[in-house]
Amino acid sequence: MRSSDKGALKSGMITALMSQKNKDRTSVFVDGHFALGICTDLVESHQLHVGKTLSHAELECLVNDERKRNVRSTALRYLSYSSRTEFQIHERLRKKGFSTSEITPVIEELIDLGYIDDRSYAIEYVQARFKHKGYGPNRIRSELVADGVRQEFIFEALGISVTSENIQEEAIKIINKFQNRVQGTFQERKKKLIGYLVRRGYSSRLAQQLVQEVLSQSESGQ
Repeated sequence: MRSSDKGALKSGMITALMSQKNKDRTSVFVDGHFALGICTDLVESHQLHVGKTLSHAELECLVNDERKRNVRSTALRYLSYSSRTEFQIHERLRKKGFSTSEITPVIEELIDLGYIDDRSYAIEYVQARFKHKGYGPNRIRSELVADGVRQEFIFEALGISVTSENIQEEAIKIINKFQNRVQGTFQERKKKLIGYLVRRGYSSRLAQQLVQEVLSQSESGQ
């Protein structure tokens, strides 16, 4: 039940607690009418039983606890596929219809438990994108910013895995790999390769320098 349904809740006596098809969920009936569905563990934590009278405040508390569990389970399900940033989790939950006041405490809990760690995410991301995909620092930085990672974590992550030497090495590998696939005059090939490197995240200055050097060596047969 969503928070917008709270106004429809009416105090009364629990007349039935029935397991749903999903055994982890229970339907609560108040005064003979279905009131709400909740996680089964809330039955015990709220000491629910047939014959117990629930005030409106108690029903609201039950709804809030159920809602929090929904936020948490949605976040954990999203995290189960891959590491996510705090921003990514927040946006995912927001698009699912949860409010910031519901999302914030859950995210804080997951950060404390280590399920969300933007610093580790940035380090792993840089390693994957640079070492395994050959993307340059400009593109990696832009992607991490879009993922909501703080600049200090991005700077640290790039510093761990990326140096001026290995940036140049990766760029040269890319040029050597693709130079024979590019057709045209020397200048046309040079322009295409520079553009390709820049799109992959290497600086325009470095791209121009290295493409010129590699193509010139190839042209001279060295």
